[in-house]
Amino acid sequence: MRRKYPERVFNFWAVDAPIAGAPGSPRAVVVRDTPRGRESFVPYARKGMMGRKVVDGKEQWVPLVDSDWPSLAQMTDGLIYYAPTSTIIQPDPAVYRDAAYMSELRRRAAILDAMGGMTEHSDALQEVAPH
Repeated sequence: MRRKYPERVFNFWAVDAPIAGAPGSPRAVVVRDTPRGRESFVPYARKGMMGRKVVDGKEQWVPLVDSDWPSLAQMTDGLIYYAPTSTIIQPDPAVYRDAAYMSELRRRAAILDAMGGMTEHSDALQEVAPH
């Protein structure tokens, strides 16, 4: 892909399980311009995502269902699997005692909520530390 489109930036969606038919390590597979790209993105979609939809004439945040997701190629250029272990590192709980830091996290979470329906961020921040 890079040789074919040298000026383009590519997006690979990280998955949490090995990709069938993908050789090497990390395992990666290109979906753009392949039959696999026409498959649904549903198996790779993050569970519990919300989207804005018009319901009874009003725009609301609602959980996304399988039919809301486009094809793999519409979401990403490829899939990549790094390893079977988690790459998430939890911060020291002491960082959440800093009121200014928590205020900034809440401010950013509100922006994410408004832009992408990622309400789990705001809810988690409300539970971590007092206002």
